[in-house]
Amino acid sequence: MNKSMTSKIWAAAIVTTLALAVFAAVPANASLVLTLKWDSDQTTGAKTVTSANNGTTYTVDVYATITTPGGDPLNMGIQYAYYKIVGSRDSGQSVGEADMVRYSGSSDTTNQSFLSTGSTGVPAMNANGAQKGVLGDLNSDSMIDLGSSVSDVLGDQTGYVKPRNASEVVGDVDGDGTIDPSAGGGDVGAAITNGWEVLIGKFRVKLVTVPTAGHSLTITASPPAWVPSESLAGANWWQDDGSGGSAFESGAYTGTSLQFTVAGVPEPATMAILAIGGLSMAGSGLVRRFRSRKA
Repeated sequence: MNKSMTSKIWAAAIVTTLALAVFAAVPANASLVLTLKWDSDQTTGAKTVTSANNGTTYTVDVYATITTPGGDPLNMGIQYAYYKIVGSRDSGQSVGEADMVRYSGSSDTTNQSFLSTGSTGVPAMNANGAQKGVLGDLNSDSMIDLGSSVSDVLGDQTGYVKPRNASEVVGDVDGDGTIDPSAGGGDVGAAITNGWEVLIGKFRVKLVTVPTAGHSLTITASPPAWVPSESLAGANWWQDDGSGGSAFESGAYTGTSLQFTVAGVPEPATMAILAIGGLSMAGSGLVRRFRSRKA
């Protein structure tokens, strides 16, 4: 092996080592997800609606879902998380409306969303500094959303929804090595694959009018933008550090969506093809019957 080749190999090894070092130093901040579920059946799939559902109000649960590869749920925890809830129509649609409404009804001017005071399996998320969000049209589509149009929490600390506990919430409250809220030890949330999930908030959405057939209305939980240089984090949580311990995190996180959908109808061209097919099958049946009689 010549000297030039040896130098290239060493250079490649150094670059690879540096790259691995940089990669290892980057925290896995995306392990917190704000998961939306329909309160009635705890599912995350689309809800098929018709015009008969116009005016119906639905309750939606917001879960903090914390996972890491091979993570131990006993090493997960959360204190607070900011978010907004935004409704939207699919591209090009102007029909259909889903509005966020006050959790306790139109006469309640303050309770835009629900922050738990604590119950079996659910932590209290109404500590000092918690907030229920502000109702308003955040994306100029005439639908009422919940939260703030300002991208970061320092720009608007009061508009966002913010469930908050006085300290870190963990699943295994009674310290017996399991997360079992039904056992009576005060445990909260549930162990899931590679992590832990806990209810942190609720809100209500009113289906004012359904979208056109084959289209949808989407409700999304959106965290504020993560600005590393800012002093106020969008969320404080703990996740498995990969070595049997718990690591504090306060970086970027994500949210999920729910949908109202209307069953589609065939396009005109498709209906014409189906009609022709039906006529063809009917004609074929007549021919068979004619031949049968002739025989």
